[in-house]
Amino acid sequence: MFRCLVTIFAPKGHLARLSGHIGGSEHCRMTMSEALAQEVNLTSQQVSVQVAALPKKFTLSSTHGMVAFHPSEVKEDWEVDLQATSVNVFAQIPSDMSVKLAGHAKENSVLCGDAVSETGAGYELTYKGASAGVKGKFSLDVLKEAAGYVQAGVDSSASGLDVVRGSSQEKPELFNHSAVQLEELSDWMKLRAEGAAPWVARVHVNGPQLPRGSWEVLSSEAFLTVPLQWYVLLSAGTLRPIVKEVHVHPMGLGASAQERIRIMTPSRPCRWGSCGWKGLGLGSAVIQGAWPQQELEETNNKTKRRLAPVLDKEFQLLLPYFQKADIHGP
Repeated sequence: MFRCLVTIFAPKGHLARLSGHIGGSEHCRMTMSEALAQEVNLTSQQVSVQVAALPKKFTLSSTHGMVAFHPSEVKEDWEVDLQATSVNVFAQIPSDMSVKLAGHAKENSVLCGDAVSETGAGYELTYKGASAGVKGKFSLDVLKEAAGYVQAGVDSSASGLDVVRGSSQEKPELFNHSAVQLEELSDWMKLRAEGAAPWVARVHVNGPQLPRGSWEVLSSEAFLTVPLQWYVLLSAGTLRPIVKEVHVHPMGLGASAQERIRIMTPSRPCRWGSCGWKGLGLGSAVIQGAWPQQELEETNNKTKRRLAPVLDKEFQLLLPYFQKADIHGP
């Protein structure tokens, strides 16, 4: 319910090497807003890693989480070496780069840039906005159930992009580990619905360019009125709901640059809304989520809007697991 914050301060550029491990029994988040050392070596488990400042050399072995690279600038001859297991990788780096794919990375990844060419060693990605002479290396080794989106550039919606898409990225689907997590969540919701204690099931769908936020199934509509933290504070903890969170990783969602797509063979602002689940097999339970919208043409001085298609795809992936809970309310 409540989270703590750990901040690491270091002399800027004074460390040659930094090594460590981040993780725990629950999902957490790490943000690297400064390159703490010339070389950084990390392992992570159940962590969403955000890299806003890229060291000269960055090595990461990540399991059951998400890794996002979005630096505003990079150093010459930068290197990223990433091993991923049950992780979605999102990299937008303003630089030309050589990309090497190992394991299942080729079929599970999307490569994007102003130009993408295949070489004997991998792929060359070109970014027209890159500073002269700035080029790096990006190595992705997918050990098990992980997907990657790697772009030489900073805007996945730019026109004229060259896109090479792995064969597994052709349609939306969940990794086996994510499906197992959702099966367990269905059983958990069904069990909790038989009792009287309040509960919240929360699903985070992690992937490149997907809407931020989570899908929530709530035992009571009362939790829609104010944040859950206030119920805990105002009731001295007596109304604290039991919360179950899972992080799932899909393929074939988001990061959908559409032009010059080739196949590799082996955000907008959001508002909060809710809807009842009667008729969907969830009785009186309630779903809540972040609804990204696309504006359509104006008609009779009114602007029509519709949900972003990617959100509907998310919903269709999750719906069978929510329905399986078979929750019956009063």
